[in-house]
Amino acid sequence: MRMAVPYGGGAAFATFMHHQRDMLTVEFVDTQGRYHGSVFYLPGNEAEEALRNIAPTPVAHHHAANPPCGVAGIEPHSILVKQLTSDQSDFPAAYRVLVYEHIVDRLRQVPASVVHRDEVADGRGECSQYTMRLSTTGFKPGSQVKRASMGPAGFFVGVTQITLNLEITDANGTAVIHDQIKASQRGESESMNVIDKIAQQVVKKWANAQKI
Repeated sequence: MRMAVPYGGGAAFATFMHHQRDMLTVEFVDTQGRYHGSVFYLPGNEAEEALRNIAPTPVAHHHAANPPCGVAGIEPHSILVKQLTSDQSDFPAAYRVLVYEHIVDRLRQVPASVVHRDEVADGRGECSQYTMRLSTTGFKPGSQVKRASMGPAGFFVGVTQITLNLEITDANGTAVIHDQIKASQRGESESMNVIDKIAQQVVKKWANAQKI
């Protein structure tokens, strides 16, 4: 279920998925046109009701696109993080949002790094020295049924796994990093702890490249 909602001058999209606890996923842009995402955990079956109660509210919004920075205006050690894309139809919106937000948060902890969020309005990305693009190429949710029914093999099969393609280019479009990142989380059922694991690996690649 999806609903367009003006929020902070931009479009917001909300989705929910049923687990033992419902997850309400909200994606929106702020008044500067920057992308954000949040995931709210609610008691079972309450996310659908919350989604029905989200009402559109018109917000005055006067945001002009940032002028091109040019070479002289590029911020050293700055990186633009583009929204995560996925060819996996079963890759949940909650995972996509949380992978993005975890990576942004961890990048900000890298000394001297300046992190730019993806923007709906063009212009700001030209101010970044680097651009990070991420796409999912594999996703397997953990399965308690598989772990229980497949014996010892279930220990390896029934885990939550994410595979990402990572590409970081400089301001000239030259690839600095092009790699595939994998992370898995063992557990009795689907576990979102795998999200921080994969964010950790992505940011470690970036931090090591900055030391060279």
